[in-house]
Amino acid sequence: MQEDLFALNNQFKVTFFEGYTMFDKTYTFRKNTINLKALQPIPLMEARGVLVK
Repeated sequence: MQEDLFALNNQFKVTFFEGYTMFDKTYTFRKNTINLKALQPIPLMEARGVLVK
């Protein structure tokens, strides 16, 4: 992603099936929350990233 985009609110939409039910979830990262200081280990993955609740 272009770093200029981190100064904006970012929304990511995820749609998935669990069994026979479809779910839709929107994750919102407020402006400037995606940065190197926010990196942390991601559970169940061998990677670092920014987590949002």
